[in-house]
Amino acid sequence: MERSLTAITRLNGFLIHYYLLRDRCGPSYGLAVSYRGEEAVFSDLAVSEGAVRELLAAMGRGSVTPATARDIVEDWLLR
Repeated sequence: MERSLTAITRLNGFLIHYYLLRDRCGPSYGLAVSYRGEEAVFSDLAVSEGAVRELLAAMGRGSVTPATARDIVEDWLLR
């Protein structure tokens, strides 16, 4: 998976990093959220880069951390 930083937000004085993940073998995208040494990684979420970028932008606006990312991703998948 290729990883590219798409957003950074600050929470309690620490930075949250949001990454777009791209499968090198085909059109599959995921995301990663990193905060204070924790990381949550979700691969193969969609075949649309734009859809995952929109999710990452919303997560950044909401200061979503790795601890809460799973709930957000699961809700997004069920929409």
